[in-house]
Amino acid sequence: MEHNRNSKLVALISVFIASIVLTIAFAALTKNMTIQSHINVNAGGFSVKFSSSATKLEENTIVPNGSLGSPLSATINNSGTYPTLTNIGGTLNGEANPFLEYTFYVLNDGSVDAYLKSINIAPVSGSSSPVACVITGTTATADAGRVASACTNIDYTVAVYNSSGTLIAIAIRHANTVTLPSSGNTPGFYLLKSKSGSTYNYHKVVVTINLNYNNLDKLLTTGGNYDVKFGDVSLIYDSTL
Repeated sequence: MEHNRNSKLVALISVFIASIVLTIAFAALTKNMTIQSHINVNAGGFSVKFSSSATKLEENTIVPNGSLGSPLSATINNSGTYPTLTNIGGTLNGEANPFLEYTFYVLNDGSVDAYLKSINIAPVSGSSSPVACVITGTTATADAGRVASACTNIDYTVAVYNSSGTLIAIAIRHANTVTLPSSGNTPGFYLLKSKSGSTYNYHKVVVTINLNYNNLDKLLTTGGNYDVKFGDVSLIYDSTL
């Protein structure tokens, strides 16, 4: 009888230990499942990119409209912290009232809604200004002052529209970083909704350059070409406004 009592005691202890082991194992498994779920939800959820197309993600060069003699085709760069348009500008060859206009799109390629926070116009490389002007040719040194004067009168504008064509933000060249005019507007005003199946939601961006001819006409007899470069354009989006 003593033997039977001991056997039952051993059996009870074994069951107790087994239940503890199973409880610990289940807790560990639950923890691992929770962490994995968190990773899956957030991986790749936020993704805003520039595109040459409004309906699909493409990174073709952006050929501008306008009357500038030798315009540059701009380049889309989606590899940085924020999507950026680079290589903006061209060469003036004596055209009357020259201007350039680059049009491209912002696509929400992620599963998270995005809000436009600000527009950034970077300084031209090697300069403190978002507009840099250089004249080349035999009289370049003598005309440097006139080139600088003309350069201050160039209008460099970045405008952002929603898919309905409503202007939602605009930035002018004189400030390197421009905060959106958010007064009186709801967060939905700046919303770029996440991708719906294979259909992209987009914002349209138009970069416009007007070369004020009040001073530029002085440069037409210099014997050189008038090159103008513009700072890279970035748009900053976030998952909250």
